[in-house]
Amino acid sequence: MKLPNSQNLLRNIYAIASLLGFLTLLTLLIDDGLILKVNYTRLRDLLAAGKYTRLRDLLAAGKWKEADQETTRAMLQAAKWDGKRWSFSISYDIPCEDLRVIDQLWLSASEGKFGFSVQKEIYKSIRGTSGSEEPWDQFGDRVGWRKGRLWSRAVDLTFNNAEAPKAHLPSFHLTSWIEARGGSEDCVNTVRTICVADWEDLFYRADDCNL
Repeated sequence: MKLPNSQNLLRNIYAIASLLGFLTLLTLLIDDGLILKVNYTRLRDLLAAGKYTRLRDLLAAGKWKEADQETTRAMLQAAKWDGKRWSFSISYDIPCEDLRVIDQLWLSASEGKFGFSVQKEIYKSIRGTSGSEEPWDQFGDRVGWRKGRLWSRAVDLTFNNAEAPKAHLPSFHLTSWIEARGGSEDCVNTVRTICVADWEDLFYRADDCNL
């Protein structure tokens, strides 16, 4: 597939973005050199549909808890989860363009403090130096999801940009979804509500999507 002329591409995207308030997001995408890796039609459709307007507005208003909840809702929707049978491959069902938009919105609103890409880099750094096959406890300690060797409940997270550790959000917590459907006890009511394997899948997906 032949890519459109880069100047025309940027001109068309900026025209759409200027109407929808996504200039900050698109500037980040362009500065990171990611714009040509994005499915142009998919990105245009996401912006034109205003799919992530609510998330953008919540983040801009500093409503971190509500934005965290909206992120979970949006990701489940992007993955086309039917709300019934849980799939452990849900992270791989999220289109790269959706995951990238969500990540960039978090990065932009938090000035680089929050986002899946930030979490991924921290996890990879721990995984690369740790002798443990399961470095999740160290990861939980680093991002503030564990206190005194206990994993925090989703409701006990720090929804304050000034006080929360780096990479504390988004939590992608699915407590209400899983608990309502009889989820496993070791996952319900903790920030690891999609379980360790699912978090690792999410980071692998982030790598696949060049986050």
